[in-house]
This record gives sequence, C-alpha cells and structure tokens, in this order.
Amino acid sequence: MKGLLVICFVILTAIPLLAQRPAYGILVDNTGSMRTQFDRELELAREVVKQLNDGTSISIFRFRKEDGPSKNAVVQAALHCTTDRILLNKTIDELYLLGGQTTLIDAVQGSADVLNTITERCGEYSERNLVLITDGEDRTSVEKLEDLVTSLKSTKTRVFAIGLVGELDPAATAAAKSPQDKAKELLINIAKETGGAVVFPTKDQAASEIVRLMFNPNQRVLK
Repeated sequence: MKGLLVICFVILTAIPLLAQRPAYGILVDNTGSMRTQFDRELELAREVVKQLNDGTSISIFRFRKEDGPSKNAVVQAALHCTTDRILLNKTIDELYLLGGQTTLIDAVQGSADVLNTITERCGEYSERNLVLITDGEDRTSVEKLEDLVTSLKSTKTRVFAIGLVGELDPAATAAAKSPQDKAKELLINIAKETGGAVVFPTKDQAASEIVRLMFNPNQRVLK
C-alpha cells in the first residue's frame, strides 16, 4: 500500500512538469539583405538560447536556396528540438549568408509546422513559441498573412520578433508605404495576433536587454 502511494505521488507531481514543457524555435534570417547585420543576428540568437531556461526544447531555423530555377530562399530546420546548449550555439555559429528572395511569411508557417510536428524525439509541448530575428522584409511568399495568423492561432503558436529594420528604406511614396514601415507592420501584426511581442532595437542596444524586453510578459507588443 505504501509503495502504491509513493507511485501515485510521483505521477501526480510529474503532471505539472509535463504540462509545462515549452518548445521554442529561433528563425535566423540569413538572406543577403541581412549581410551587414549578420553578426548581430548571431549574437541575438545566442542570447535567446542563454535566456531560456535549461531543459527548454529549442529548434534552429534558417533559409536555404530553393531547389530548381527559383530564386527564392525557403525555410529549413538546421536543428530540431534539443536541449543541448553546446550543440545549439555550435549550430548558430555555423549559419551562413546566402542569396535568394526572402519568403518570410512562408518561413514562419514552415517553422511553426515543424514545431507542431510530434515525433518520438520531439513530443507534445505545453506551448510553442517562435522567435524571429530578421529585418521583416518579405518578397515572394505564397502564404497570405491572414491565413498565417489563423494557422498560428489554431495551434496556439506565439511569435516573438526582433526587427532589425534600421537599414530598410524609410521613404514612402504616394502609392505605397516605405519598405521599413511595411516590415514593421508585418512583424507587429504577427506578434500581436499570436500573443507574442516585437522589439525594434537601436544599434547600440545590448543583446541581453533586447531579448529581455522581448520576453517581458508585461509588454507584449513593443514599437
């Protein structure tokens, strides 16, 4: 009887732990438009890993050149669901720049699909969160923003973003918003609709402060 009580106690105390298994993905925009900010991106990705709790499952996503004659850069999982901090940082350090048209909306959807895929090694999680480190520019995505938001909401996937938009053209025309404003609007909409957050850092802002602000639960959308 005593042994049965011990087993029941272990099971009951384990339930909250199982219910609190968050999964995180980090999408690093390694397309050519990020060339002058790439080292900054890698620093921020490492800082995200550092600030997440030990034992958190983390995946790393990047862009690759699409097969065939297409000039698109499409998303790829460089590392899927690991808690190994050494391996995560090694994967981040090995990321490299490539050419191609950025398909950011499609990449968010693809990364979210991977986070929501249950495998023997990557089980069910209590929550899924995707961190974008990007300038927010989307060029040739097929997926529509409205459909992406609907999909993310249905799987309860939150999106957090660090918008390195400072080098995008801030000039608008009579017919269109500026590339910088369009990028900001895209990141704000995705973060706001999914319950995440976005921060647009200054050039001299420390990576540790940027990530801390992004994960601050009292400031879900920062402009």
